[in-house]
Amino acid sequence: MTPLEQQRQRINQLDEQLIPLLEERLTVATEIATAKARQHQPIYDSRREAVVYEHIQKQAEQQQLVPYLTEIYAAIMQATKKIEEDEQEDQHA
Repeated sequence: MTPLEQQRQRINQLDEQLIPLLEERLTVATEIATAKARQHQPIYDSRREAVVYEHIQKQAEQQQLVPYLTEIYAAIMQATKKIEEDEQEDQHA
């Protein structure tokens, strides 16, 4: 196996760990959407988003990766908002 193939295999192993965690995160987002709908709260919460970004900044061991981690989390939070919107639409249907 070439070094490139080894690195790709490692990426696949990491993805196998990430996918279940992301699925769990999105499942929790669905539960949050239900709670927000019951409490008549908006889906978007800029304060919560700021807390997530601050947490990334504090948790990252490799600070040079923070901009990339922030970009990844922005995509995750965008998907989360979409799930929450869809969940609230389903509840009103």
